[in-house]
Amino acid sequence: MSVELFKRLWERRAEELDKLWHTLERLKKAATELDPKARVYVFGSFARGTARPDSDVDVLVVTELASTEEGRLAVRMALGEVLSPHSPVELHIASTEQFKWYLQFMDVFIEV
Repeated sequence: MSVELFKRLWERRAEELDKLWHTLERLKKAATELDPKARVYVFGSFARGTARPDSDVDVLVVTELASTEEGRLAVRMALGEVLSPHSPVELHIASTEQFKWYLQFMDVFIEV
């Protein structure tokens, strides 16, 4: 990869990080349009305040639509429309039951 290409990609990532909270609000809006009871959380290094410039942003959407693979895929596709190709967001989708598993690893999380 050329230095110039790397620089352009890094600049796009920085732009995405600058508008991160706006993106998170859009994700929440899209999730609650699909399921009014859906919840959206940021966890991992961003929630802990230990993120590095190259860290992804772990976002967990909890919805009962994720109780089936078909439902999970539908949610992923709908929410994927909100994210740009350069978004640092790593999208996780879980049912309420699956959320219990995530809680084992989520030492800090922020509800959007």
